[in-house]
Amino acid sequence: MSTQTSTATLVSTTPSVNLLPPEIAEAAKFRRFQLAMGGVVVLAAAVVGLLYYNAHNSVSNAQNTLSAAQAQNAELQSKVNGLASVKNAYDQVAAYKGLQTEALGNEVQWSFYLADLSLREPNSVWLTQMTVTQAPATTTTTSTVPTVPGATSGTPSSIAPPDQIGTISFQGVALTRDDVAKWLDAMAVEKGWSDPYVSSITDALIGTQKVFDWTGSVYVTSSALSHRYTRSES
Repeated sequence: MSTQTSTATLVSTTPSVNLLPPEIAEAAKFRRFQLAMGGVVVLAAAVVGLLYYNAHNSVSNAQNTLSAAQAQNAELQSKVNGLASVKNAYDQVAAYKGLQTEALGNEVQWSFYLADLSLREPNSVWLTQMTVTQAPATTTTTSTVPTVPGATSGTPSSIAPPDQIGTISFQGVALTRDDVAKWLDAMAVEKGWSDPYVSSITDALIGTQKVFDWTGSVYVTSSALSHRYTRSES
């Protein structure tokens, strides 16, 4: 059998007495409040200063960028002003080309056609007169070789092509009527010519040689234009 002994320890607490006046405690509390508020003000001032510094740098960077852009613009404007004479020259060239196109846009290189006539014309047919009337300039040129008595002026066909730009009237002499038909066939294949037509054939004499005086015409179409002054350049 065992015996347990319990020992109780009693702890006595000594009461504390605050001998400071309440005003001193309140003053200390107020000073702590002032220090805290001062810290807040300092922190706010620091934040404001940082924001001002960043804003100032942003404004400064923007001003520098603007100044650089203005300087570049001034330099480019100076170059543009220096090239004004070049632009004026190009404008003048464009204006001259416009005048050239207006004046020569309906050009037909008749020298080529005269060369073709000399090659295509049958040996037994020769021309005494050729009259060219070109629209819209309504310019008429006449080439005359020694005329044969009895030759008459031609009349055009009554059906004109929609792209007609002129008419050529012919007067000529042939040894036979078939020779006139051969001449018509030769003119029908000429580029830019349409509807070759003989309006009259009359008997005639050159000395004792029987011949046939004939008159005819052909329409000139837009295919005959050279396009030398209307073709766009690359």
